[in-house]
Amino acid sequence: MTRLAIIFSLLFATPAWADNYFTYDKYKNLKEKSPSVVKFYLRGIGNSIGFTQSHFVNLGGAKPFFCAPDNVVMSPALVETAIEQAYDANPEDMVKYPISMLVVMGLPQIFPCKK
Repeated sequence: MTRLAIIFSLLFATPAWADNYFTYDKYKNLKEKSPSVVKFYLRGIGNSIGFTQSHFVNLGGAKPFFCAPDNVVMSPALVETAIEQAYDANPEDMVKYPISMLVVMGLPQIFPCKK
């Protein structure tokens, strides 16, 4: 239940008007045309997810949904890796999700938590 709350919070950490269903195809297209804009966007997603998880884990006592080492920075490159990880796992389904959701799906694949 707590993980579900975190995931929903993370989905809405990037407002719908900013994301506007910025799907994988749109992301790849914009990345070709304007990589600096995409890098700026990915930095925002990474910051939002990192801060949101930190808030829920440190202040709310929730279990993290990904377990990155303390020295990992939520950089645009890491966010991009999470996107590609989620996309590669299931490309047919991932094209319909916003990029921010792919990040949420990809980070636990990169940094799984021990059970």
